[in-house]
Amino acid sequence: PPPPPPPPPPATGTTPPVIPTAAADKTKAGLGALVLAGVAALAL
Repeated sequence: PPPPPPPPPPATGTTPPVIPTAAADKTKAGLGALVLAGVAALAL
């Protein structure tokens, strides 16, 4: 399987220092899907 996308840079003063694993995984999955969709759109 492809490696997971790198985590996004934290927003200043808005991101809590500790993020639940499930929420982080869902966020990474959502961002990965958006990145893949963007790359696919650019490739078309």
